[in-house]
Amino acid sequence: MFLRNFYGAALFKELYPFVTWDFSIMSARPEPSDLVSVRLDEEQGLLFASFNSCVYETEQHHYGFISQPQQRKVATLLDQLEIPDDTIRVAVVHHHIHPYPDFANPVDDTGHWIDMSTIRDGGLFERFLERHGFDLVLHGHKHQPQLRETVVRDRHSGDHIKPLIVCGAGSCGVVQSELEHSTGNQYQVMEFLNRRRMPRTEFVKMEWRELAVHPDAEWATTRVWNILGG
Repeated sequence: MFLRNFYGAALFKELYPFVTWDFSIMSARPEPSDLVSVRLDEEQGLLFASFNSCVYETEQHHYGFISQPQQRKVATLLDQLEIPDDTIRVAVVHHHIHPYPDFANPVDDTGHWIDMSTIRDGGLFERFLERHGFDLVLHGHKHQPQLRETVVRDRHSGDHIKPLIVCGAGSCGVVQSELEHSTGNQYQVMEFLNRRRMPRTEFVKMEWRELAVHPDAEWATTRVWNILGG
């Protein structure tokens, strides 16, 4: 309902073509795998694909999951488009694919607490993204910034796989209790320097901006990376 109210009925139907729910109380709700979207902006040379990792999100379960049906539906939407070769492909998802460097804390006599909120089928999801030529993944959930470049190779891989850039966004507006000790609110600014990814050529400029934890703090750039194309 939120998405429909946010985008309006016409644009929502265009963005989420698999959702056929009439939004009446007694009718069947859409499957979690129906909440996927692919949007191509040819003028800007950008393609965005959004995935629903909150398939099993409840008060007791906070881990991510994508599922094979969801991947197949996104693949169907991609196949329906004529995507120029120099299009930058961006995937958007809530949960994180890779673990963060969290400490394993002892919990009574039951063992150790570790972060279990990653995408449970993250390996399959990552392979899907690489095989469909995605350049960048944007995710949240952890309220911590993290930047990775990763490649998955197996016996079915092609000769050249461009690294997948995985950007974990911080949180620009949550209360201090939701953040790690001494970690401030944070967001990223991305500038694509080239439409095509080429080895040893700068591809995207990533700028991290942070608000320090004190009353008169102002937003400041803390790190800048220029990431190569491959």
